[in-house]
Amino acid sequence: MREHNAKVQEKVQHFKCFIHNMRNLHKHLRSACIKQPKGTDRLLYCKKLATAIRTRVRLELTRLRKLLRGDELYLARAREAVTRLFLGVTR
Repeated sequence: MREHNAKVQEKVQHFKCFIHNMRNLHKHLRSACIKQPKGTDRLLYCKKLATAIRTRVRLELTRLRKLLRGDELYLARAREAVTRLFLGVTR
């Protein structure tokens, strides 16, 4: 979200917290789910899949935050970890 600061005449950027980003991820994963195993309810399957992915991403990012103190290093490792999770690559 962006707002205009009248005093300084520049745009002010607002950042969403970790929880809101995870909620948005969950919402987009649920809507993107296309195929499910035969004999399963599509909505229920997509909801469970999105919840599992959201939980895994949250756990991985929390683990990295505890290990790494620098923001730049954390962001680089977090990007790699999330990419590996979505590509299905293990260490």
